[in-house]
Amino acid sequence: MFGPDICGYDTKKVQAIFHHNGDNLLKKDDIKCPTDEYTHYYMLVVNSDDTYEIFVDSESQAKGNLKDDWAFELPKTIKDPDAKKTRRLG
Repeated sequence: MFGPDICGYDTKKVQAIFHHNGDNLLKKDDIKCPTDEYTHYYMLVVNSDDTYEIFVDSESQAKGNLKDDWAFELPKTIKDPDAKKTRRLG
């Protein structure tokens, strides 16, 4: 889902939501959208190298890497930082 989300007086942002593995992933940072009486042009460009750029009225508002700005991958954590992988022989 992509486009302006203007709900009441509090929410005025550009939504960029991807559906991945059954979850809706929202962009981590908000992008403000214009709140005047004029019609505005919104465009999301997704490139094959996992980069994106969001334009409002042909001006770039955000760009970067999809994996950095959406939670497509779970964080890589170790439950016990002192634990080590051991290789079993035999």
